[in-house]
Amino acid sequence: QEVLIWSQLEHPNVLPFLGTNMDLFPQSYCLVSPWCSLGNVMIYLSNHPEADKMEILDILKGLEYLHTRNPPVVHGDLKGGNILMSDLGQCRLADFGLAAMMSTLQTLSSSTDSTRGSIRWMAPELFDYKTNSRPSTSTDMYSLGCTIFEIITGAPPFSEVKPDIAVTVQIMSGSRPLRPAEGFSDGLWGIVRKCYAVPEYRPTIVVFMNELIKMQPDIYNNMMASLDCSPQVIY
Repeated sequence: QEVLIWSQLEHPNVLPFLGTNMDLFPQSYCLVSPWCSLGNVMIYLSNHPEADKMEILDILKGLEYLHTRNPPVVHGDLKGGNILMSDLGQCRLADFGLAAMMSTLQTLSSSTDSTRGSIRWMAPELFDYKTNSRPSTSTDMYSLGCTIFEIITGAPPFSEVKPDIAVTVQIMSGSRPLRPAEGFSDGLWGIVRKCYAVPEYRPTIVVFMNELIKMQPDIYNNMMASLDCSPQVIY
């Protein structure tokens, strides 16, 4: 499924799929993509503390591309570790192992395990087997809020809670990431906090981007500059 979905995607903010290889690990397929020497976005920010974290939000264009396809593509595991930095400084969505098309998700049987992803970034409804919730564009939006929190603060959501099982209990009890003491303006936190709402009240990626651009028009220019970057040469 990962190959099927990933091979159909083409966008400056989505890591390109180059093909498969069975030579490195016989009996297993290796999925081949361009090498991103700068690492993921969290490694990049750690190595470049002077970087403008708001420019990192060009990744929103990648998520918009996924969610506005027909049918929409759900990433399913959005977090800083799955956002790679190209040598040109573009953010690129990666790791489509949990991605699925909405049309496929809607036909899954109720017995299918849908609580997939990384716990600290997972939407609360995905922990509740009683609701039979599945990954969706809405759960991606919850993860987006957690990912922006991670990018701005440099730490994953609920970093003060160490065992993942304790994080699960907190999320199911209604806890959500709290506004940090530094890093978030009132406007930015107000937009990000909407991602933590119940599913029907979370913004779509288009609404989220529009609100963000109204608050900080320069973000739009940064996004457009990212899309205008020349393609990376692969040797």
